Amino acid sequence: MREIERIVETYSDTLLRLAMHHVNNLAEAQDVVQDVYLKYMKKHPAFNDFEHEKAWLMRVCITRCKDYHRHWWQLKRSEAPNEIKDEDHSNDFVLLDEVKKLNFHERNAIYLYYYEQYSVKEIASIFETKENTVSSWLHRARKQLKEQLKGGWDDEE
Repeated sequence: MREIERIVETYSDTLLRLAMHHVNNLAEAQDVVQDVYLKYMKKHPAFNDFEHEKAWLMRVCITRCKDYHRHWWQLKRSEAPNEIKDEDHSNDFVLLDEVKKLNFHERNAIYLYYYEQYSVKEIASIFETKENTVSSWLHRARKQLKEQLKGGWDDEE
């Protein structure tokens, strides 16, 4: 029981932010994180180290978020109105909205790299891929974001 308490205490904030990035709804994000913990309790996997543990939990969280979007209810549900945005942070919301338009790997690479401050090596570990692949995702994502933001607040050069 102490082990699950340690896992929850250590990773709750990170997993909740990651889930919120994907589902845009606090209650749904909390459900996703709860599902991650339930899967951990059922599988009780053995980890080599804390980095392996963190990578496993984040991979399960991302997979659960993908499942959430594939669920029939989400496919039939109409788009919910946008959350009220704080005027002081409106550029942050615009940028996050643009990040969410990227494909799955690029979106997650940008989010993990810039918002969660993970290194390329750590992101590669989470997705069980090569560092060069993650670097390519970041490069393509930056290029696409630059294109998406042209004509917006990004072109003040």
